[in-house]
Amino acid sequence: MPQIKYCLCVLVALPLALSATTEGIYSWVDDNGERHFSDTPVEGAQPFELGPINTFNAPDSASAPAAAPVSPPAASDQEQSDEPAYNDFQISSPAPDDVLWNTGGVVSVTLTLSPRLKGGDKIRLLLDGAEVKSYPGRSLSHQITEVDRGTHSLRAVIVARSGKQLAATQAVTFTVQQNSVLNQNNPNNFPVPRGGL
Repeated sequence: MPQIKYCLCVLVALPLALSATTEGIYSWVDDNGERHFSDTPVEGAQPFELGPINTFNAPDSASAPAAAPVSPPAASDQEQSDEPAYNDFQISSPAPDDVLWNTGGVVSVTLTLSPRLKGGDKIRLLLDGAEVKSYPGRSLSHQITEVDRGTHSLRAVIVARSGKQLAATQAVTFTVQQNSVLNQNNPNNFPVPRGGL
């Protein structure tokens, strides 16, 4: 480090010294053909004219262009990575091809997720392609209400804050059934008591 400071001092002082002595520099060639320079005139020496000295003025801090701000890495770097953000994401309940009886329109959903849900990521539940609005977005269990009788498809996706999809489950198909008191011949119906108890 001291050598660097010494070199810098010499580089700064050299132009000043040269500018102060430009009127007294002489040049000559000796008998061997080598050129010499001196501030003392010798026999046969000619005055040597120095050209203009190159200088550089550093801009002051007020007029210097502002450095471009360095933006921090995006919160969702995982979006840029080829590695999947989540290794295991699936619907545990209902199971594929489940038949749910007499639920009163309520279907319990359970998700499996590994690793845990990150920062600004959010889970979306899709029932028959439409988002379940009552789902809070970060829970691994939820009860969907007002599910009509019939066959339904359930799917879950994880999206980043930017809206990019990071992971998705396989679609699970399940059926909701309801006993009917009108069809007495249906073997799936529970017997309806006749008369009072």
